[in-house]
Amino acid sequence: MITKKSMALFALFTLLISMPAIAQTSYRICEIQHTDNTSPYNGQSVTTEGVVTAVFSGSDKLGGFYIQDTLGDGDTNTSDAIFIYNGTSVNAGDYVRVSGTVSEYNNQTQISSATVNIVRSGVKIPYSYRSFPLDFQGNGERFEGMAFILPHPMYIMSTRNEVRYGQINLSSRLLRAPTDLALPLSAEYNEALQWNIIDNIILDDASTKNNPSPVPYADTDGSIRTSRRCDSLHCIFAQQGEAYLLYPAVMPVFYGNPRTAAPDEAALGNYALKVCGFNLEHFYNESALQRTRLVKAITAINADLYGFCEVIQNNTAIQTLVNDMNAAKGKNVYAYIPLHSNSGTYDVVDIVYRTDKLTPYKSSIKVIQGVQNRKFIQAFQDNYSGEIFIFSINHFKAKSGTGTGQNADLGDGQGIYNYDRKLEAQALLSKFNEVKSYYGTQRILIMGDLNAMHYEDPIMILRNAGFVNQTYRFDTNQYSYRYNNVVQYLDYSLASDSLAPYVTGATVWHINADEPSSLSWERSSNTDVYHCSDHDPVIVGLRLPNSSNAAIEKEIAPTKRALLYPNPAVNEITVFCAYSIKNLSIISTSGKVLISKKVNDNEVNIDVSGLPNGIYIVKITTEDGNVVVQRLNVVRTS
Repeated sequence: MITKKSMALFALFTLLISMPAIAQTSYRICEIQHTDNTSPYNGQSVTTEGVVTAVFSGSDKLGGFYIQDTLGDGDTNTSDAIFIYNGTSVNAGDYVRVSGTVSEYNNQTQISSATVNIVRSGVKIPYSYRSFPLDFQGNGERFEGMAFILPHPMYIMSTRNEVRYGQINLSSRLLRAPTDLALPLSAEYNEALQWNIIDNIILDDASTKNNPSPVPYADTDGSIRTSRRCDSLHCIFAQQGEAYLLYPAVMPVFYGNPRTAAPDEAALGNYALKVCGFNLEHFYNESALQRTRLVKAITAINADLYGFCEVIQNNTAIQTLVNDMNAAKGKNVYAYIPLHSNSGTYDVVDIVYRTDKLTPYKSSIKVIQGVQNRKFIQAFQDNYSGEIFIFSINHFKAKSGTGTGQNADLGDGQGIYNYDRKLEAQALLSKFNEVKSYYGTQRILIMGDLNAMHYEDPIMILRNAGFVNQTYRFDTNQYSYRYNNVVQYLDYSLASDSLAPYVTGATVWHINADEPSSLSWERSSNTDVYHCSDHDPVIVGLRLPNSSNAAIEKEIAPTKRALLYPNPAVNEITVFCAYSIKNLSIISTSGKVLISKKVNDNEVNIDVSGLPNGIYIVKITTEDGNVVVQRLNVVRTS
């Protein structure tokens, strides 16, 4: 029996099916994304569903969230995720059904003007485990918006845009300049060059705000040091314009490469002298803040000999710095070598030494090559052992400016002015051949900013001449400078083969290269040592031999020492030891005993007026059976 009610329902059903469709068509996310850069449904209304993987709504954020198909379509050419431009309050793990209009914004497919319904909560996020960068090569469109876990270390390589845009550059390893690893244009060089290109991606804070506060990813001290690492990164792979980047699905925790209050003393070994090369970044004595930071850093290094680069060309600036160093020390122990006779605004090099540890030996020598006035040689005598060694502080031509002719960029990774730097290296070697006789030693230590990397021509010229990079010798992972997302050697400690055996260790104190530029002395009012320059100081430990006789030298007990003075000697020497001296002998370098004396005291005077000019070995046996060996230099003008 047909009732009025059933007739009314039938009439309504007939009306509904005769009306045009107004509801959105339901698609899977992979269908909306498709394989093209632009969705085939761009501008159309669609309905889709998925689990919320990351939420970036709220003030100054992206204004929405990402969803992903929990099953995926198994097609590696299509993305299973999409951005929903909507401010609805959702949480990661919510399974939602979304209806809206497909659009392309900044080359990223999204659904805008969307309505969102939460179907259920607590759904597992379908993360995929991937390895960066190899798993992400090719068309990045197929990964757009998808949630990944990178289960391997990712290192902070650059913080250049961190303060302004909330972005840091990440890589899967500490990237080095290719010419730090291999000869220019070699197969290994090209491999490193290509790797550096692909192993680099931005981690963005998913904010649209410039100068975000607080600064994302910062340490508790407010710094965002490069070379720090995150061992497992939960992220969203996204696109902005032409670039692919990562958004943090879970806020990452970076660790490692901490700030230290002083250099690593253990890395210097059992040294007797500490030598430091340090580029001071245009120290003109105009900024009290720069001076404060530099003096704190120099005091913490506590070296016996410093070679400084980039100091203004007059003795006023270096004298001010030395005065500050002495004030920080609480006594006048530092002095400088007056290398410059005139004033100017040119950056030069300077030498500062501890007068109680070292004595300048003869005069300093300038190495002239081209327009550079930044290569000096000075010999020093160790006040304790009497040994002489040559110290050379240098600042080679920089890679900035415009190089032409022979100094043009040849595209081999060595940059402009490589020809000039080669001439400088050759000029150094030529001058060393002259000064070895003048100073009476072949023990040479080259330090300074050579503006070339380990396998570039200027350094290879020095290495082929027998000079060994001591920093590289003790730690091949070290670096002193950072540029364009890569670390590199620019600041060296190169020892001649005669000096290298007496280098006890070398290290780099990373107080500058790893610090963000926002904390530089020019941009920050902090008074700590960090970012007092743009180069890291390089530090070397030396223990000069007390004897040139290897057999006797083996008898040295490092913890037992004796004081021998004056050295060089003329007619008489005094020997003092903490333990009572039992026997004392003076021996020629050929092993012949020339003077032998029994002693029963801590101090003894020895007449050496009968010894010709030359080098001798002083062998001291103390009452406890310990043997101490010192080297004596007898010098007379007549």
